[in-house]
Amino acid sequence: MPPDHVTAAPLQAPCVGMDAATTPRTNDPCGHPLGCPPAAVCLLIFGAVLVLGGPMASPTSVTECTLTASLTCAPNPAAPQANTPQPSQWARSQQYTAALIGRIAAQGQAIALSSHAGSDGATGPEGLLGLEKIRAALPFITDPELVVHDVQYSGPLQTLTGREEYVEAMCQWQQNLPQRLSAFNITDVQLFQLRPGACRAKWTYEFIAALPPPARQRGLPKDMVVLPGERVRVSTTVRSDFELAADGRIAKQIEAVVDGYDIPATISRYEFLTARRLADPPPVWYWKVLQATTIEEADVLYGGQATDDQLQTDFQRMVARNLIVGFGIGYILYNALKFSLLYLKSVN
Repeated sequence: MPPDHVTAAPLQAPCVGMDAATTPRTNDPCGHPLGCPPAAVCLLIFGAVLVLGGPMASPTSVTECTLTASLTCAPNPAAPQANTPQPSQWARSQQYTAALIGRIAAQGQAIALSSHAGSDGATGPEGLLGLEKIRAALPFITDPELVVHDVQYSGPLQTLTGREEYVEAMCQWQQNLPQRLSAFNITDVQLFQLRPGACRAKWTYEFIAALPPPARQRGLPKDMVVLPGERVRVSTTVRSDFELAADGRIAKQIEAVVDGYDIPATISRYEFLTARRLADPPPVWYWKVLQATTIEEADVLYGGQATDDQLQTDFQRMVARNLIVGFGIGYILYNALKFSLLYLKSVN
């Protein structure tokens, strides 16, 4: 083997961990004044090269280490001779560290910019501007520039497709809800990003609704104040999930009422859904609201374990029971009135 090349066996490499105090520096086989860098340093540098995708050492590095079955250290042909003053191992470690930090910083900046832009661009400058416009327009997105041409909407008892249908419905709700709901107000409007290209909004509708007679039979909450005229102040919280296009415009909206099913929430849900009627005739829409609210409440009572057929059967039974009760009450009142008129006629 040539005298200027040494191949070290594992764990006993003469140029790995060489004692500088007992080994002449001028005859070091690696050409390094303090001996070859330890194996751990070589492994660290090799790993950094693999991670960062490029060599860390410059072409004029004094030592080149190759990882094979054993650790081999060979002098760089371009390295200065042994009698030339060389930088210390500490200085070389600082150079390696500085280069490593520089590459990591560059990679981190590129990743940050890529993440900010998002895979679909929805959180880039245009996407962020779109989010601010959506936040300002909530809860009724009536600006056609904020939605794509084939936007899709899915909400309580309504599905919409296309920009024209979507904007028209939003304009009607913006106009009809304050007219149909007494003391209507919108509070707690929030919008936050879920991930690039998706965001979630929440807000609350507050209004005054009529107190239905069955509510008193079920028992009113202690903190529920009954206003003059058998009316109560209620609120409905709505959540909307938006999927955004690459330019930040709305591509899909899924809206739902997120309140529970206690007495105030049941009253507010029914009144709110009734006020959302668009083109349906009032009797048809009333039936849809009655069916939806009854099935939803029954599903909650079943703990979400009931099938659709079972829920539909319960709804039909409820309707039949109410019709029978109503018919019975009407029949009794009719005959009572008829008997009273006959009695008054016989007396006179």
